Amino acid sequence: PKQNYCSFNDFMAQPDTEKIAIIFQKIRMIANDILKINETGYRLISNHGANASQTVFHFHVHIISGKRLGKLIAD
Repeated sequence: PKQNYCSFNDFMAQPDTEKIAIIFQKIRMIANDILKINETGYRLISNHGANASQTVFHFHVHIISGKRLGKLIAD
């Protein structure tokens, strides 16, 4: 989103459900149409706060793919 949200939690606290839907539709479009990883699978990650090791303080989503992912992400 172009507005200044510091994290997923901050973004989801807004009352604009249409904007929330648009962001997740765009993520799906990127995964399906641009990266073409919808068949093999992918994981979405958005860090929030110190215990999640958030180091970039704006809301964004990582799309992880390219190999078989385990159940959890390890250090």
